[in-house]
Amino acid sequence: ILHELSHIHCHIHNQYNQRLLVSLNIEDYPTELKLLEDEANYVASILLLPNEVLIDLISRGYTYREILLERKVSSTALFNRLRNMLLYSMKLSENTVYMLLKKYRESNDTTLNAVMSRIRDYFEKNNYL
Repeated sequence: ILHELSHIHCHIHNQYNQRLLVSLNIEDYPTELKLLEDEANYVASILLLPNEVLIDLISRGYTYREILLERKVSSTALFNRLRNMLLYSMKLSENTVYMLLKKYRESNDTTLNAVMSRIRDYFEKNNYL
């Protein structure tokens, strides 16, 4: 539902309104709607999993599975949210992010805890927390 509300919030007065409603029944979105879908996914993920919440949970040693249960989100949503935070906030490479998240998701590797400490420092320094 939050995904759909993100569409409404971001585009209530724009030309895509009708197309967004029609797109609910389409398996493969047309290219021009794919960006809108990505945007709605991104906005919804930030609202469900704010930076400070993710950083706090991981810093406190929560496993990937525990975050899923605590925040009641899908594995895909959590993976993508962590991916976006690491890629765009920390400017880590796609390959590094994928390896970190794969290890965290599959084995609860603690390497991500160190990365989260760096993210917390970065966000606090830039007044994002």
